Amino acid sequence: MRLFTAIELSDDVRAALVQWQNTLRRSVRYRVTWTRPENLHVTMKFIGEVDAARLMQLDSTLKSIVARRDPVRIVSDGLILLPLRGPTRIIAASLRDPSEALENLFADIEGALQPCGIGSEGRRFRPHVTLGRVRDRVRLDPRQIDLEKSAKFEISPTKFALIQSLQLQEGSKYIVLARYPIIAHTSGH
Repeated sequence: MRLFTAIELSDDVRAALVQWQNTLRRSVRYRVTWTRPENLHVTMKFIGEVDAARLMQLDSTLKSIVARRDPVRIVSDGLILLPLRGPTRIIAASLRDPSEALENLFADIEGALQPCGIGSEGRRFRPHVTLGRVRDRVRLDPRQIDLEKSAKFEISPTKFALIQSLQLQEGSKYIVLARYPIIAHTSGH
């Protein structure tokens, strides 16, 4: 089974991102496969193909990393085109984590999964929501894309999820296998 961990999005945030996608559809003149609204999420850690027999180990490991931590607050930060060099493959909503709590959660997830044989990403964590995948071999110019009137949004997640990705003919389908709380500090304790 193909697995990843992610922050799920509220209906309000999904609606704001669909507005972004609609604006992008009018601006981007290349072939793009747009992410379906129900599949919009913030990927924390791509795990990859895992034998179903290891699912209990992964679940137990992910449960163990939940600890007292600062609240996570993520804000939209415009558009990002990935990779940063070469042909654009992903059009995404860039996210900013002013407190670095999300980056700390990523580091905790990645560190906990390494003894399970799940390798390091090998690149800097760059929080984003994939809005679409570019099918043409081109480098998009962000200056030609106007998102000025698109809604800004903020995410304050209280949990992250372990998700299975099924690759179907009609596109990816995601199934939440487990959710793990993000426990925030309480002041004065």
